[in-house]
Amino acid sequence: MDIQNARNRLTVPSNMEKYYYPLLWARGWRVRRSYDVGVRIASNSWGDTSRFYYDSMCEQADSYMWKHNDFLLLFAAGNEGENGWLHEVSVTRSMGSITPPSLAKNVLTVGAVYSDYMGIPNGKDFITYFSSRGNPDLSRWA
Repeated sequence: MDIQNARNRLTVPSNMEKYYYPLLWARGWRVRRSYDVGVRIASNSWGDTSRFYYDSMCEQADSYMWKHNDFLLLFAAGNEGENGWLHEVSVTRSMGSITPPSLAKNVLTVGAVYSDYMGIPNGKDFITYFSSRGNPDLSRWA
C-alpha cells in the first residue's frame, strides 16, 4: 500500500488500525481487506523520524497485533545511525534511534547488517553503521 501523497510526502492515516493495517486491495471494482483473504504478514519500510518515543502509531500497531495474533507486522529499524538520539520522556531518559511505529512492542523490527560480499569477515554478525539501534530503557530487544 502506498502512503505517499501527490507531493511525494509520507501520509500516514490518523487511525492506522482501521485504515492501514487491514491493507485494502482492489480487484476490479471490488475492494477487500487483505486480512480477510488470508494475508498474515505486512512489511513496512517507513517511519516517523520526528519522534523517538512510544506514540499513538505504536499503540495502534500493538492493538492491531493483539487483536490479530496470527498476523505479523514488520517494520524497518530505520537509517538514523549508530549514535542514536537522546530524548527526554517524563523523568527517565531513553537512548536509541528507532522511531515509531518500529518501537511498538508487538511488532518485529528489523535492522541492517553487513553482508559477506562486502569483504567483511562474518559481516552478517555486525549491525551496519547506518542502521538504527534499539532503546535499552524499554528492556527488550529492538
